[in-house]
Amino acid sequence: MAVDSEDVDLFNDEDNFKPATFSAIGGVGVDISRIAIDLTYEYGLSDLLEDGNGTRNNIASLTLGFVF
Repeated sequence: MAVDSEDVDLFNDEDNFKPATFSAIGGVGVDISRIAIDLTYEYGLSDLLEDGNGTRNNIASLTLGFVF
């Protein structure tokens, strides 16, 4: 879907954003010796914008850590 930059002005259109959204979050993690690795995914269940154009939060994250 192509969006013309004149159609969307996120900085001056705060009223178009919903005050809250719903998401489902899942993840897995593993500790190997002193290294911790976590992978999580957030799947947006509701639209971010009031006009219902299908814009949702879908976020994947990878976390690496060192246990000391």
